[in-house]
Amino acid sequence: MSSTRELYGIFADNLRILTQGQRSVSELCRELGVNRTQFNRYLSGQASPRPEVLQRICSHFGVDARILLEPLHQLSDTRAEMIQPFNAIFDYLYRGRELLALRSPPPEGIHRYWQRSSLNKDWVNSYTVRLFWHQGAMMFRALEDPGRDGNPAIPGRPGRDIRGWLMDQDDGIVMQAFQPAGKRLSFSFLSYPALSDSQVYPGLVMISRPAMRQVTRIEHCALELLPQGGKLMPALRNRGGRWTDQLTGELRSVLSGAIS
Repeated sequence: MSSTRELYGIFADNLRILTQGQRSVSELCRELGVNRTQFNRYLSGQASPRPEVLQRICSHFGVDARILLEPLHQLSDTRAEMIQPFNAIFDYLYRGRELLALRSPPPEGIHRYWQRSSLNKDWVNSYTVRLFWHQGAMMFRALEDPGRDGNPAIPGRPGRDIRGWLMDQDDGIVMQAFQPAGKRLSFSFLSYPALSDSQVYPGLVMISRPAMRQVTRIEHCALELLPQGGKLMPALRNRGGRWTDQLTGELRSVLSGAIS
């Protein structure tokens, strides 16, 4: 049986391999909600994460809890088997893989995704989104911002974690999204910005859920590029849902369907 030190070492080796493709450890820690000092202890083999932290790490990298016990290379065959069904889908669809080559992709970086509330027509929910290229496809990860459907944010309650990829269309872009924690998909069609200097992609989103009274499945949405660099942090501190009359004129028009 492996000792505790040996198990810590296996996890540390696996974590170092997984983090090689990240832009920075600091950014990764922010996404995982893990203290940087504690994360360094994981990397050095001095500690092992709590179950809830391990779950976030596994979800982020698409692995399972065996990274605590087995070297990553021994799990690679299993991961390949998991990916095969997705490859089969793209192979079956005529020229399906070509859809991943975006002719006019949105800029990489941090965006805000706006979506009209299904329950409160005067409210717009928001998500903080990171777009990035990974192995020839533009991927994204979105975290739900505070204040959903006009309700006050609940302290300590994490927002939904949503992930997906972008696909090219004749006159726009599709964002295919899913929630790892639940079996629910959403399909957003985004048009290109109406004006050359605009950073707002207007669109419509359809959510996979049963039809219910007073709850719609199709809503207006928009993807907005946030200021990058030194202006990003002030924009992120202001994240959260809005009443429609608190939005900019362009966003109000987009989310009302006046611009599409």
